[in-house]
Amino acid sequence: SRHQPAFLGGRSLNLASGMLRRALIIVLVALQLHYSMSAAAAAEPAANLGRGASVATKQTNDDDAETIAVAEVFEQLTEEEKEDAAKSSSYRYLKTARCSKDKRDELAKAMIMRYVHTEHVLGSKQSLWADRALSKIRSTIEYRSVMQVDDIRTCFDRDKKDSDTHRSIRAMLEGRYESKGSVIRGYGKKGQALFLNYPRCETKWDEESFVAGNIYMLERALAATERRTDGMVTKILNFYDYNGYTMRNSPPPLLIARLMSDLRDHWPDRLEGVYIVDSPWIFRTFWRIIKVFIDPVTIGLVNFVTGEEQKEILKGMIDEDQAAPFMYEGGKAEGEADMRRFFYDIPTDMVYTVGHGKI
Repeated sequence: SRHQPAFLGGRSLNLASGMLRRALIIVLVALQLHYSMSAAAAAEPAANLGRGASVATKQTNDDDAETIAVAEVFEQLTEEEKEDAAKSSSYRYLKTARCSKDKRDELAKAMIMRYVHTEHVLGSKQSLWADRALSKIRSTIEYRSVMQVDDIRTCFDRDKKDSDTHRSIRAMLEGRYESKGSVIRGYGKKGQALFLNYPRCETKWDEESFVAGNIYMLERALAATERRTDGMVTKILNFYDYNGYTMRNSPPPLLIARLMSDLRDHWPDRLEGVYIVDSPWIFRTFWRIIKVFIDPVTIGLVNFVTGEEQKEILKGMIDEDQAAPFMYEGGKAEGEADMRRFFYDIPTDMVYTVGHGKI
């Protein structure tokens, strides 16, 4: 057994360890969100740099510079890389047998823009935007190949049912979500799919299935958002219901670090906001400590929501028939998800619904 200081009993040591683990997780989430900022949020700090026409002019110049960088990157991609970028941007394109070259180029440029915009928001020199974006896009294309991301996205599609590769991935995902720890359920008022997480259900931490499961859920949320909004909205909303959470539901920090690193590097600018609902007091305590070291844009994306008064903000984002009860009183998306139905009966680009309810 491990040696413990005389002034710490086992229970106290475990509590301290748990607190440190949670603190690390929050820091890692904050770092991920730093790379997943929305354009609207990113504009806020810029407003303090000037007034009136000067701010508008700066924004116009910045937008023009991003567009120019996107064009530079696009010209350097091979035809195969453009195809891969378009498939990464759009589940609909991935599944479409025939699509115009113009549409492919539009989707590839959308992916490039997310990387260029991220470099801009992070404060990189403008002269480096194109080179860094190109390097990261090529890294992402390689990552998605190695991780079989497209196979993960399509593993439950009916035309993949006889494939050994897809059968293996299906088995892994079914095992991963036997606990019903996550589901894509409901839409925001702007059409963003809701990625719902229930940490109280999580107690097993196999690295391969943990990462693959999060990739599947994220990609499915993006696909559902694309279908719901006809591609006009490209970001999702992420919710964590911390009711019933205990220390045994804390994932290993190194596993979270791996996941956050992957999301940061390969899914930039895909997250509109994170809502941590009814979190334990320890989360708020550590957030107050670390928020002084985090930029205002990142802080603005993370929302701790506790109690009906604070949950009023969610009513403005999500209609009652789309909201889970933990989001606010009156949310009608009740009951546990039937994960087999979610996987096999509901199309990949649709959210979970009960029975024949509204999709």
